[in-house]
Amino acid sequence: MSIYSMTDASQTSSAPCLRVALLTTPSGLDTCGHLVRHLRVAGILIDYGPWGRRPQAWMGRMWRGLRHGFDLLRKPSPFAWSGLGVPVAWTANINSEHAQRILRRWSCDLGIIVGGRIVKRSTFAIPRLGTINKHSSLLPRHRGLAAEYWCLYHEDLDALGVTVHFVDDGCDSGPILLQRPMNLSRGDTPGSLRQRSEELGREAIVEAVRLIEQTGTRGITQNETLATINGKPTPRTDQELARRLPQLWSKYAA
Repeated sequence: MSIYSMTDASQTSSAPCLRVALLTTPSGLDTCGHLVRHLRVAGILIDYGPWGRRPQAWMGRMWRGLRHGFDLLRKPSPFAWSGLGVPVAWTANINSEHAQRILRRWSCDLGIIVGGRIVKRSTFAIPRLGTINKHSSLLPRHRGLAAEYWCLYHEDLDALGVTVHFVDDGCDSGPILLQRPMNLSRGDTPGSLRQRSEELGREAIVEAVRLIEQTGTRGITQNETLATINGKPTPRTDQELARRLPQLWSKYAA
């Protein structure tokens, strides 16, 4: 789904009734478009801080040439853009008092993190039922950054997939709602796995919201004895993984 198709905010008849708030960065707008179509979205809060610039500095380049014109940049109010059919607000930091006031104003049942910086309790605890997140591995393996990358690097293909979990004070350590495995295909790279993870994760988030609504589940506690946590990839690990990818395809690809 492209960004500009988000202007159609129609929702399916089977959409859960829980009111959700989407906490995202500009890179997560594509996923937000899917969620707007399938969930009852109370609002979208976009954290532009990790991008290092105010939205006016980069949005013109990102959306220039798209078939549908966005008039957000020409309107002073962060709530003035009605293209999504839901409120949209901007913040320099998702953990700021400004962001928290917006979330309280929306009075949502559930928050959903669609990428971005670590969200603190003062923010993720505002929605009535808490906040959920999609992570790109089968937790508790490979918490933290670049999960698909490290699944490949460590040849831990059994951990390849997506997990939707409640957010707590730890790093990807909250109770698990559901998990969906992925297989390695010939030619896959960390980038292609990330794209597949995003697509699978969108559906998993919708399913998780429906599960919460229908069962009231608070998830399953993770087994800390199995947990691993990832650091940031380095040029050395990039070179090693690129060299080993053909061997991984031969050994593990479906």
